[in-house]
Amino acid sequence: MKKLINSICLSLSSLITIPASLLAQEVPRLNIPGCDHVSYMITETGKCLNLDHLSGTQPPVSSSLLSRFELALQRINVPIKYSDPHCVSEPNTIIFGFYRPDDNVIVLCPAALENKQAFEETLIHESWHTVQDCIGGLSNSKVIALSEVHPEMFQNILGATSLKDFNDVISLYGAEQQKAELEARYMQDKPDLVLEGLNKCAK
Repeated sequence: MKKLINSICLSLSSLITIPASLLAQEVPRLNIPGCDHVSYMITETGKCLNLDHLSGTQPPVSSSLLSRFELALQRINVPIKYSDPHCVSEPNTIIFGFYRPDDNVIVLCPAALENKQAFEETLIHESWHTVQDCIGGLSNSKVIALSEVHPEMFQNILGATSLKDFNDVISLYGAEQQKAELEARYMQDKPDLVLEGLNKCAK
């Protein structure tokens, strides 16, 4: 585990960049007649989003990044699912996705499938939570922020986090999850580093 942590830290040590923000948004879920799909929702932009894919395994967003992440995740037996009851568990909010450390599954919710940017940012973000789980051991549900082990990294993350992002994390997550979440937001625009972390988990 120490070797994995040190290896990932070497790759991250020189990074201080502004993270792309991906926050839950307060958007009502509406079913409005007129959509051509059997299963659909109205997005925040007023578009009709086809949800038929939720019965299958293929995302509706074409992404060259997806195949690279799928391969890295397959090596550590972490599947990506596109349907879960918790995607709609919060009233009047949209949940983009989450990682379940108890059974090592990434869930990408319908909101993340609306456009390529949201899809890729959510995939990268949740994949970093998988790396955090790997640090603690994929066989248990313990997720450890890399910045817990290397506090100097957390200073870089704080320096690159907007006040809005910081306040959102503080208000939406318990104290034990805040570092891991801030770190995942910091990493979600760094796909190559996240892939490197996933590949090191497979070794």
